[in-house]
Amino acid sequence: MGTKGAIGAAVLGVVGASASCTLILGADKDYYEVGGNAAGGGGSAAGSGGATSASATGSGGATSATSASGTGGSCATGQTMCGGACVDTATDPANCGECGRDCQGTKCDAARCETVIIVPQQKSLWDIAVNTTNVFWSTDGSGAVVRADLKGGSILSLTTGQAVVRPIALDANSLYFANGGAQKKMPLGGGFTTKLAGVSNVVSLAISAGDLVFGTGDGLVGRVPTGGGNWTFIAFKDKTTTQVAADAKNTYWTSFTPVAPADGEVSQSLTAGGSITVLAMGQSAPGPVAVDAANVYWINGDGAVMKAPIGGGSASKLADAQSSATHDIAVDATSVYWTNSDTGEVAKAPIGGGAAMTLSTGQSQPWRIAVGETAVFWTNRGNGTIAKVAK
Repeated sequence: MGTKGAIGAAVLGVVGASASCTLILGADKDYYEVGGNAAGGGGSAAGSGGATSASATGSGGATSATSASGTGGSCATGQTMCGGACVDTATDPANCGECGRDCQGTKCDAARCETVIIVPQQKSLWDIAVNTTNVFWSTDGSGAVVRADLKGGSILSLTTGQAVVRPIALDANSLYFANGGAQKKMPLGGGFTTKLAGVSNVVSLAISAGDLVFGTGDGLVGRVPTGGGNWTFIAFKDKTTTQVAADAKNTYWTSFTPVAPADGEVSQSLTAGGSITVLAMGQSAPGPVAVDAANVYWINGDGAVMKAPIGGGSASKLADAQSSATHDIAVDATSVYWTNSDTGEVAKAPIGGGAAMTLSTGQSQPWRIAVGETAVFWTNRGNGTIAKVAK
């Protein structure tokens, strides 16, 4: 871990291949967004208000074996003790793939909960965010930011004609997005957009208390007050492809130089500005990044899923042998989640270490990911759908 000096200046997002198809547009429990932005920028999806019906594609799954949980007794071959009862985790929808994993009304087949398509046939999907009532997504083709009601089933275009819209972020009241050379916000229910800053090549957004944090493909990390005001530097490095995540006090980012990708770094600084702490050095093209109360998580260019303590300490590997097209990452209280866009898989691993589990397979270029209380959501860039699976 190293510390670099403060930077002062102020200027400058078919149901598991099972026998039947399930389409649910909405009808969900409450969900919340968990950060994590992927390499590159851009959003996609056109759509306009009104109820929409949908059909599903894709499949869900778990690859790791289940360990026994519960007390006392032993189970027959092929069964696992979960909560004091012997169950078959390959087919039990209340313990699918592992004890306690509830498929939320869908089937469990081959230790995999069904994947459900909640939004069909959008165009040029890019980023995704989720709160307690809605899923939001961006489009990098039609320049739209779109919202679907998780419970009511309607789809509403919040804004259109915004050129290329890629990264998005949410707080309790507003949606933030980057398009062209502008960073903007608007009410979650739609309405007028407000320009907050005019920084070019923004590929990643995050919220840190009262600031919108952004990273650019040129290695710049900056912030602008969500209520309006001048934007300022957090950091500027002689590196590129900067992805950002944030908590209430700090901003975290990944950066590397394409001509020398093995020189990648994961860094942090107070969002308000101050010294820069390098949490991990010598990373191979680090990209998507997420953060919880204790650790920062990221994906390297070789697909390795990594973490390092926020307070400093050695980086460690949570999962390896992932796709080199591992495209986005999110985290909750127990697991870290990611998408593999070339293999069509969505997976997770325990944040404390342990076997990785594939949650969904057969997806069409899964791209950006968000995690809620009971489910994981992602955009399928290949076929323009938004899918979810029980986590």
